[in-house]
Amino acid sequence: MNKRSIFVLLTLIISASMIISACGAPATEAPVATEAMTEAPTEAPVATEEAMPAIGSEEHPIKVLFVPSVDAQVIVSGGEVMANALHEATGLFFEVSVPTSYPATVEEMCASPTDTMGFIPGLGYAMANQLCGVDVAYKAIRFGYSVYWAQILVPRDSDIQTLADLNGKKWAYPEPSSTSGYLAVLPCLLKQA
Repeated sequence: MNKRSIFVLLTLIISASMIISACGAPATEAPVATEAMTEAPTEAPVATEEAMPAIGSEEHPIKVLFVPSVDAQVIVSGGEVMANALHEATGLFFEVSVPTSYPATVEEMCASPTDTMGFIPGLGYAMANQLCGVDVAYKAIRFGYSVYWAQILVPRDSDIQTLADLNGKKWAYPEPSSTSGYLAVLPCLLKQA
């Protein structure tokens, strides 16, 4: 591994461990003993639901979700490297997955917010925050930048020089809920038309 890869891996491990520590249940005060609490029970306690295994245990791993921004197998294999490193560093277990779409990733986070962490783009965060109160702990820094740009590519010898020149043209775009690939570009194009 080169120095940059090691630095990125350590950053991910530290970040994930901080996120994981935030997943724990808040500390509560011990109940104050009252006279009713000190009396011996007259009946045997009724068995309730079986206790859930601890979050991060092998039976209840922490879910790590990624959006399908590239080939899912590539994401999962990289995520597994991170999950194994996190397991070695924390002793906790992780389960990496890539839901079928950006909205499906948000739905999964909202369905299980106490045992899930996700690597989602800005729009996914905004949606998850509005739907179920997901909160961001960290954001990615890529090549020294904390922002992400969108671009429109045309052939070098094309007559297209401005956004207005795209009016009436056919063009391709990625996932419709991708911030940079669709949502940031489309309104701009529609405004120009």
